[in-house]
Amino acid sequence: MTMIGKVTRDEQVSATREALLAAAERLFAERGVHAVGNRQISEAAGQGNNAAVSYHFGTKADLIRAIARKHAEQIERIRERMMADFADSTDLRDWVACLVRPLTEHLETLGSPTWYARFTAQVMADPALNAIMVDEAPTAAPVLQLFRDGLARPSAVEELLRYLNIVHNGRLRVATEDIEVAGQTVRAGEGLIMANEMGNRDPSAFPDNPDELDIRRDARRYVAFGFGVHQCMGQPLARMELQVVYGTLYRRIPTLKLATELDQVPFKVNGLVYGVHELPVTW
Repeated sequence: MTMIGKVTRDEQVSATREALLAAAERLFAERGVHAVGNRQISEAAGQGNNAAVSYHFGTKADLIRAIARKHAEQIERIRERMMADFADSTDLRDWVACLVRPLTEHLETLGSPTWYARFTAQVMADPALNAIMVDEAPTAAPVLQLFRDGLARPSAVEELLRYLNIVHNGRLRVATEDIEVAGQTVRAGEGLIMANEMGNRDPSAFPDNPDELDIRRDARRYVAFGFGVHQCMGQPLARMELQVVYGTLYRRIPTLKLATELDQVPFKVNGLVYGVHELPVTW
């Protein structure tokens, strides 16, 4: 094969991959990830070979990973530019902007309809696919990895959110059809109170002593921020704030400790939001 032939071949492969990615992103956004097969994606991308998706990407999980990486790389370029501008800043708001604004700026450049936003909503609502997106982000975004590694241990924040579940107001829902939960039948039209704090102590989700606080635990499956399409949109910012606060606080005041016994700390036990009325400390 001549050099010109090789270049042409590489360009064709690249164009085919881009067409498949674009088609998959649109179909996943419109119909849902599990409702779309590889054949539909190939047809939508104008490919006569029904095995094109498998040939170029492998499994559906690999295809989703490729879509996530494609956008993450573009978002990363925006973040690199912002972090260069804020390199000497000591204002926390600048660093919050480095986390939040690259995504919003990227979505703005995509125009309307924004298939990627809808695709992300579909994927993030599925626990297995959500893990792909979470794992892929630092892989495709080395600057974000450096930023995250500089914060407090994320596992500690995740475990605190699971263990404390700050907001204690049961979500009110109505069953739209008959369902069975743990051997109990819930009829269509009956009301339910979804107690997230109980779900965060579920032994089937957290088999290793769920009633104990363990900051080494992989607690990513908790539901303190809700679940699926109803989950809190502000959760990335909330996590980042907690990681920055804990990391900064104990780095600057390493001898910080309670100034009283734990059982003397006045907790808020009669409100929707869990916490303390006051926290005496010393160092």
